[in-house]
Amino acid sequence: AALAAVAPHVHPAARAAIDDVGRRVERGDRFVDALDALVDHLGTRVLGLVSAVAAAERWGLPLAPTVDRIADDARLHRRRLAEAEARRLPVRLAVPLVCCTLPSFVCIAIGPLLVGALSSLRSV
Repeated sequence: AALAAVAPHVHPAARAAIDDVGRRVERGDRFVDALDALVDHLGTRVLGLVSAVAAAERWGLPLAPTVDRIADDARLHRRRLAEAEARRLPVRLAVPLVCCTLPSFVCIAIGPLLVGALSSLRSV
């Protein structure tokens, strides 16, 4: 029942995995064993969450602090990835800057000077 309530609120890629876990539980698999389907579908990035949910199910451990820590770790990981992308941005922008902006600047700033110089040479 909890999986059915959660499924509409998750990313579509994870929804299929959660639905698969629900089907396995309905088939009679133990919940802890059915959770392995999440790792099969989503890869090792959900292993910490699956382990925490499995531990809470098996031993009755509180889940909220562990999920909070996992969420903090995930946010920190996404932030580090975003910072790495931001550090690569100047390198990626160098080619468009040199190929597009610099020639237009030359045309606008130096072009009139060249036209003026050439016209003054013709009049001499």
